[in-house]
Amino acid sequence: LYQIKRSDSPLCNICKVNEDIKHMFLDCVKVRTLFCYFEKAIKRVCNISNININTLHLDFKLGCKQDTNTAILLTTAYISTVWFNRDIAFEMGTSLYKSGILKHRNIISIILSERMAEHFSNDYCNIDNLLRIL
Repeated sequence: LYQIKRSDSPLCNICKVNEDIKHMFLDCVKVRTLFCYFEKAIKRVCNISNININTLHLDFKLGCKQDTNTAILLTTAYISTVWFNRDIAFEMGTSLYKSGILKHRNIISIILSERMAEHFSNDYCNIDNLLRIL
């Protein structure tokens, strides 16, 4: 945030450490619960078990296009949730992330209709049930 002049200090206002991309999206105290939820979701839906900074760069090497497309959507939903809520001074919960996923899935299902399964994993197509149990 400091580099793009959205903050007066290069330090995270909560952790008081240098706020780089890795800290903002993976390590900061305020994203830990959200990140753990994202990690469970992407592991369950796309079978990706090792989440790291490369994941946030959308660097996926998955076996099929449905899993790759799904992983990209889940990851961009996570990134946008953290980014759009970056100014809050408390821990981010999972409800904003869940609602973002559902909103995107609903829009995509309207656009693609019955062809949605050709482009996204079956778990993503039926993600509302999965979000309740994660």
